[in-house]
Amino acid sequence: MNRNRKKLQALFFLFLIGCIEPFTPDLGDYQKTLVVDGNITNKDGYQYISIGYYSGVGEEKKYVPELRCQVSVLDDKGNIFNFEEYHLGNYKGLIGQEFLTPGRKYRLYFRTQEGKEYESEFDELLACPPIDSLYYEIQERGTYDIDNPEYGIQFYVKTDATGDYADNYLWKHDETWEYHSKYLLEYYYDGNYRKFNGKKDSLFFCWKTETVNEIFTISAKQYTEKKLIVPVRYVSNQTNHLKIGYSLLVKQYSLSDAAYEFWNKVKKQVQESGGLYETQPERILGNIKCISNPEEMVLGFFYASAVQEKRIFVDGKFDFYIYDYPCMPQEADEDAEVFFNFIFSLKKEHFPYWLLKTPTFYDLIDQECVDCRKRGGTLTKPEFWEK
Repeated sequence: MNRNRKKLQALFFLFLIGCIEPFTPDLGDYQKTLVVDGNITNKDGYQYISIGYYSGVGEEKKYVPELRCQVSVLDDKGNIFNFEEYHLGNYKGLIGQEFLTPGRKYRLYFRTQEGKEYESEFDELLACPPIDSLYYEIQERGTYDIDNPEYGIQFYVKTDATGDYADNYLWKHDETWEYHSKYLLEYYYDGNYRKFNGKKDSLFFCWKTETVNEIFTISAKQYTEKKLIVPVRYVSNQTNHLKIGYSLLVKQYSLSDAAYEFWNKVKKQVQESGGLYETQPERILGNIKCISNPEEMVLGFFYASAVQEKRIFVDGKFDFYIYDYPCMPQEADEDAEVFFNFIFSLKKEHFPYWLLKTPTFYDLIDQECVDCRKRGGTLTKPEFWEK
């Protein structure tokens, strides 16, 4: 019955869903702490602000969006730009390009349903130089296993901040990669065992896009000529990102001194705690305060940035090994009573269940190995994709 047990384990695995734990600041003994996330840039389109709070202590802490706030952004020329709630605790507003010029300063103001008023300090929008080049180098990194080093590619941003540009910068990234299923569609179970007569590779090609949860900051004040070459995203061969094709979108933000100090502290905490979604070891206060109660703790920083972007493509042709999703079908067994009882108990909402055919029966296979969407991607090729 060992094989039957393996079959059951494989089937149960298909219904497990992974998740990422949310970022949970260390709030000490506070029962309710407001958290604000937002900035404005000189890009066309909506600007976004999110407002909520963490309530409870210890394991009971949870994030609750702050609904129906009155939210505005004000500039130092007396202009007011109102925001509207488009989703729970999330607000958006439009600011014309004529109001988004270097040297202009902005502050956030909002009023909660309880009538409490909050505002940030003014933050200046500073000019941001274009990204001259974005490139990568292959790197070998040591591991605990001396005979099996890690390989990957290290991306670099090259930019010239000489002239009337900001002194401080922040880089954020969106990464997209193509990946494939291990097997084509052939057989499936939907209450009966059937042969698939459609397009066999219809669930074979996928693309996945994620925002990189890493922070990269630098101050050009330490450079005499302010010509920057900055290591940013590193992609290891221990993921499948480089297997087929990979694209990185780099966003370069100008920062005021105050915004740089805030983001640099956040970066250090992320590095020390192991990731952006780990519990932070200390509270980092920003530039937002409660007008009626300045002693109230508010987390977050409202800032203004000019932004430049650049995208790079990598074709996935490397000499080193690159991890791929493990797909090992569970072999069929003559004594499959447990398997039959379980497969017949499946509810219709789980159908179809994709299978592999053997000379005597059907092999069990993780659905992630046949339907690439099960690994979080989409069948739609991005418009920017070069391949």
